[in-house]
Amino acid sequence: MKLTLSTKVLRETLKKLKGIGYKHTLPVLAHAHVGCADDKTIITVSDLERIIKAELPRDPDDNFAFLLPRREASQFLQGGDGEVVIEPKGPDSVELSREGMGKVAFYDTGKASDFPPMKYPVQALQWRTLDAKYLCRVLSFVAVACLQKFENRPALECVLFKDGEIVAADGFRLVVLNDKRLDFGLGNEQVLVHRVDIDLLLRLFCKERAITVAFEPDSEDNAKLTHVYFKAGNTTLISTIVQASFPNYKMLIPKSFASKVSFSAPLMEQRLKMIRWGKDGKGITRLVFGKGLRGADECQIKAGQEELCEYSLRCPVKVEGGEGSKIAFNSQYALDALNPFSMCNLELNGLAQPGMFTGDVEGLRILVMPMFVQW
Repeated sequence: MKLTLSTKVLRETLKKLKGIGYKHTLPVLAHAHVGCADDKTIITVSDLERIIKAELPRDPDDNFAFLLPRREASQFLQGGDGEVVIEPKGPDSVELSREGMGKVAFYDTGKASDFPPMKYPVQALQWRTLDAKYLCRVLSFVAVACLQKFENRPALECVLFKDGEIVAADGFRLVVLNDKRLDFGLGNEQVLVHRVDIDLLLRLFCKERAITVAFEPDSEDNAKLTHVYFKAGNTTLISTIVQASFPNYKMLIPKSFASKVSFSAPLMEQRLKMIRWGKDGKGITRLVFGKGLRGADECQIKAGQEELCEYSLRCPVKVEGGEGSKIAFNSQYALDALNPFSMCNLELNGLAQPGMFTGDVEGLRILVMPMFVQW
């Protein structure tokens, strides 16, 4: 029983599959499960919540499986191309050899049967094809608002998927993107996909042209969706859907605004990046909109650290109603809200109401809660 693969292909495949399982309490999850059957080699990694599979072609041979320590194997595959021959030497050992470079034997890898059962759909799935670059782009805009630290609020650690809409919120921000291209085949259903899975999706598929998506119902209750499948090229990401209730975010979106300001997002971003923040990179930015000394509309940007520095910057804007309006934001939240846009609109309803960022990304709305400050 031997498996011969391109060194470059195996090296790139293991690199693609990194990032999950290493720190798990089950040591076996630091390994990749390699299964050879028929004309395929399927390499699988898992952390019990999610699975990544990569399929590689092979010449038909015996069917066998083994475990491969990912980190150590990746080190051995560094440099050069050619071929690598992988040969299981027993139920829990494997040898890798490279022509002209040498070989390595890994002992006590564990048996292939020790690897957790791999998730495969129990029934036919309904796949939808989407533009991979577009999906990854808009998910990167939305996922920034997922809760990053565990606070026992699992729904806020996720992106909400609905047909025509993706949403994320962390209690301070709400990001909503509506687009008919987001046709996941969910009908009237909605699902929550964890931010870790979104990060993996972006890393795995951001350079692909097309991606197919499917949702698997529970084997005993078809009304309940349990897993989401993302597939592009030779790689499949299988993620467990988070079972939690997402807040009624539509009630948080104001139906009208008292004032509106338009400006260049890169120019405003440049001004904010001129400011030196504390060690944690966070601070409060005060934005005051109105007429400048020369009678033109402008935004006065005020920020600083007590007894260390104080900034007073100006940025050209166009004020459409609400002369003299103002608001204070967490500086990082403001930068995150500006990032997707080239031209940006900021709509306001007062010091205690969220500001809404919109602009030249169709269907994207970003609401940011204000900071309460002394003016």
